[in-house]
Amino acid sequence: MPAIRDLARDHAVLFFSGKGGVGKTTLASATALARARDGGRVLVVSTDPAHNLGHLWDRAVGPSPVTLWEGAGGFLHGVELDPAEITEQHLKTVGETMRKFVSEDLQRQVDNYLAMVRQAPGMHESALMERIAKLTVNHRGEDYDLIVFDTAPTGHTERLMHLPDMMAVYTDALLNRREKSAKLAESAEALGHKKTANRNDNDIRAVLDRRRTLFTRFREILSDTSATSFILALTAERMPVLETIDFANSLKCLGISVGALAVNRRTPAGLGDRWDERRAAEAGYIEQLSQAVSAPIVEIEMLGGEPTGAAALEEIGSFL
Repeated sequence: MPAIRDLARDHAVLFFSGKGGVGKTTLASATALARARDGGRVLVVSTDPAHNLGHLWDRAVGPSPVTLWEGAGGFLHGVELDPAEITEQHLKTVGETMRKFVSEDLQRQVDNYLAMVRQAPGMHESALMERIAKLTVNHRGEDYDLIVFDTAPTGHTERLMHLPDMMAVYTDALLNRREKSAKLAESAEALGHKKTANRNDNDIRAVLDRRRTLFTRFREILSDTSATSFILALTAERMPVLETIDFANSLKCLGISVGALAVNRRTPAGLGDRWDERRAAEAGYIEQLSQAVSAPIVEIEMLGGEPTGAAALEEIGSFL
């Protein structure tokens, strides 16, 4: 069965997901570093607003790529995406686009619309998904051999994975409406009526076409098992195991493969009776997981202290 390092070598995109606090950022960074040390051009992207990526590497990481590690033939860049900041950038871009297509007397309505949707349910997820899609579609293979996404806790990620289909359908609906409007305008013009088609129609269609193409391509990449794989991180405890099983089933329904299950902080053997009891309980949960999800299980042993920097991540990488 393939180890996580094999998945990193053979795929262009990896997503690490799991319940909060199970070590997703650490495992994502350890995997990314291992691939970079093997000569890969790697980008690790954190979508978790907790900013754990910067803490893990003990340096400032923001929305633009920064070098976390560089060696002979390979490198690792890091990016942290702040959902609130990305939402503001997204709304700014939307506002600039909308203002191009409305008359001056409607500019205030654009501002009112943006203020209304800023806190709308799903706005953060939509803006974040668009940024993830652009990173994946535009930089996969061109700038990076591997892009590793360290996602927010499972519930947020599950909603994110439904968005490409939803946003593509929504954009298709907008395009269909524009098509019907254009045909009505052409019919009216043919009957001798004054031309009603807006001179910006072609520009609007171009914007919608680009958006549809982006999400369609991203959805294709997500469901391409040769390009993309999900690694579900968890600890061998009841709630993380149950949540992981549910999420794996949800991904299966979306046609997205689970490449591996990363059981983090596994209790080492031989520490004494109390620890042996804990290890035995963990083994029971791992067995439950293996019966429910058809994917390789990789166990990462619990290490002393909080991992920080490349040396600690290399040690974790030895389990992958």
